[in-house]
Amino acid sequence: MSSQKMIIKAESREATKRALRDTRASSKVPGIIFRKEGNLNVAIPQRNLPKGLTWTQILSVEVDGKSTDVIMREVQVDRLTNLPIHIDFQEIKADSQVSALVRLDFVGITKEQEKDCAFRPVKRALKFKGPLSAFPQALKVDISGMQPDETLHLEDSLIPQGLRIHGRAKPALAQLVRK
Repeated sequence: MSSQKMIIKAESREATKRALRDTRASSKVPGIIFRKEGNLNVAIPQRNLPKGLTWTQILSVEVDGKSTDVIMREVQVDRLTNLPIHIDFQEIKADSQVSALVRLDFVGITKEQEKDCAFRPVKRALKFKGPLSAFPQALKVDISGMQPDETLHLEDSLIPQGLRIHGRAKPALAQLVRK
């Protein structure tokens, strides 16, 4: 997890259809912050939107002078323009237990593997649960030892300390199949 916290300036908004249209028309992206004491609807100017973040980076959203620590939950994107049209955030505390996706980075493919086989990732990210401080930005998965027609499964050594995996105990991560 990155120690640097990005600050996003936002303003509160109404939760009506007309307010959503007006928000988007004024070059702002509507969003919501899910909190225990009640959800907060926000509007974020497009110039203040975070870029290139992961699901485990802590953000600070300032709304009407109050700052809230959050993580991104979902970003809905317009299929034609590829611009965000709605963002969901979840409020977090320092000791929060969260469920979040961690990106998989596959490294170590050899020239022999490239020549004889096709590499097929089965998963691009895995969902873990645990304290936010234990989440890495990405997991590096070494595939240099894979043989043709082999499926790589998650090993216990890849699971970061303090995290538990959601779902199947040892999901398939990638396959190396003959061409």
